[in-house]
Amino acid sequence: MSHRAIDWTHDVATTVGVVTATACDSIPIPDGANATLEITLQGRETTTGEHAAWKAFHSLKKVGGKLELVGTLVELITMAHGSDVALASAAPSLVVVDDSLVRLVVAGVAGKTIEWFADIRVRLN
Repeated sequence: MSHRAIDWTHDVATTVGVVTATACDSIPIPDGANATLEITLQGRETTTGEHAAWKAFHSLKKVGGKLELVGTLVELITMAHGSDVALASAAPSLVVVDDSLVRLVVAGVAGKTIEWFADIRVRLN
């Protein structure tokens, strides 16, 4: 059975130094679904106003209750190219959580407090 839907989630997080924070979770992915994720992450250093930006796509599938990322992450805007130099070393990544959803996490930058705003658009088929 196909699960056709488009849904969008968003969240905020703060990193203080080189810590990892959960920026956003996707919607739960139903069994038997294929999906594409469109992910945007934007950061602002709270004192200096320095900017960070990252945008990517990834595919996934859930078969037999097992959720897995398919292929490789495609970065449309890398952190290095979309950010002020001081924030370019921030490191976003995707993690599968309990075979249910995909979580966007981000590691901050030493000596920086960064407020992150993230969104994930999920297209299910």
